[in-house]
Amino acid sequence: MKIILFVISLLTAGQILNSNASAASTPWIGSLAGGGSLTVPAGKILIIEQLSYSSSGPFQFTITGSAAGDVGSGTFSAIMTISVSGLTKLPSPIRLGPGMTITNNITGVPVAVFGTAMDLTDFIAFVSPVMKDMIADNGQLAALVDSRTSNLTKTIGETSTDLQSWTSVGVSIAQSSSNPRLSKVITPIDAPKKFVRAKLTMESVAAN
Repeated sequence: MKIILFVISLLTAGQILNSNASAASTPWIGSLAGGGSLTVPAGKILIIEQLSYSSSGPFQFTITGSAAGDVGSGTFSAIMTISVSGLTKLPSPIRLGPGMTITNNITGVPVAVFGTAMDLTDFIAFVSPVMKDMIADNGQLAALVDSRTSNLTKTIGETSTDLQSWTSVGVSIAQSSSNPRLSKVITPIDAPKKFVRAKLTMESVAAN
């Protein structure tokens, strides 16, 4: 299994355009009956990305659980309302950790849930990898990538001139020999506008 940790794009001047984190795992589809609930089991994370509702209009649900991520304490309950018409993509994915519960508050009306399920140990995007020390000098664009994780990772670099098509041609990666967290993405500045992005991947090790 290959897990994409993050993608960061930046201008030749070093201005960060966007960054996001995601961990690829198993596509998941489930259903919440009217008034029904779903609890995320121990050791799992559920990322909800889309909902499909038989009626157009507001869909209300409640998320309950305990404080997670070693931040805070106690339990919480949050009521949310989303306007749903057919298959609707959520404005932002909802990430539910082990023991959290989502409840359909609309009695008698089921809702289909589309998302991603993964093992807790695979969800490593939360480590917030970063690009830093970005420079454009001597005809080259370079940036230092810090994975900020002890997991064994591999850095892949790609460039684009229009943010539509990407290629790894002309991109080199220099891995730090003293610190496995660090690597440098290097590419020549050979276009008026050139963008570079870095992906970190982690390869799972098959059991013997």
